Amino acid sequence: MIVAVGIPGAALLAYINRKRISTLCRTAHEVGHGELSKRLPVSTRMDDIDVLSTEVNVALARLEASVLAMKQVTTDVAHDLRTPIARTFLVLNDALQLTNTQEIKAGIDLALSELQSIANTFDALLRIAQIEARNRTTNFIYFDLKALALELYEAYEAIAIESGYSLSIIVEEADCFILGDPALIRQLLANLLTNSLRHTPAGTTISLEVQREADTIRLTVSDDGPGIPEEEHEKVFERFYRLEKSRTTSGSGLGLSMVKAIAELHGARPQIVHCPHGLKVGITFTSVDTD
Repeated sequence: MIVAVGIPGAALLAYINRKRISTLCRTAHEVGHGELSKRLPVSTRMDDIDVLSTEVNVALARLEASVLAMKQVTTDVAHDLRTPIARTFLVLNDALQLTNTQEIKAGIDLALSELQSIANTFDALLRIAQIEARNRTTNFIYFDLKALALELYEAYEAIAIESGYSLSIIVEEADCFILGDPALIRQLLANLLTNSLRHTPAGTTISLEVQREADTIRLTVSDDGPGIPEEEHEKVFERFYRLEKSRTTSGSGLGLSMVKAIAELHGARPQIVHCPHGLKVGITFTSVDTD
């Protein structure tokens, strides 16, 4: 009886497992040939094969997201750099036709300005890629976020006043230590302040705040400018995304993308905080006790 039942049962189990493995191999083959949306089947039994399939599906989802992001970046780079490159060619071509030394010099200066803008865009993309690859955590130290915010405030206060803006700061009395890269957090703050100065009209009030909330530290940059529509809140952190579709204003659309990359490297995430007027960007860091 044992042999009579065991052999057919073992054969049936082997057939089922072989069929499941065949399905997994077929799906893996399709993924290997570019169909990244394919996923391995997972049954309700959640046996060893199902657990393995679940983990592989998670890896495939991340791979698909990475490839789609890379394709999107490639498209965005081609779209956003096509105009300045074409403009540079036209400027240099016009300069070749000129005979006046001053006019030639002016044309070359304009071309150099366009090339510098292109170089800055590639530099920003490289820095974002390095940050997202987690290659910058070796520079993490304990530092006072409040002190760094005061440093940035002093640097930007004169610039804001000269441009017709009002810049204020509110900070905690106590120290606000976090674990991170001071240079990157300085870049994050500079990008947020520059974004407010660039995309709001003169007379706008800009506020920088560092507040302690239990075991977290909240960094906020806000302004009372025109703000952005609520449906655009998440999109503004995408690479090359700009509210001004005609691209007539300065900027590459990478400032807030870098803010997001730096924040996520530090275990935080920037959020557009809802407010009746203007724009408010908040980032919450985990505080540390240095005692």
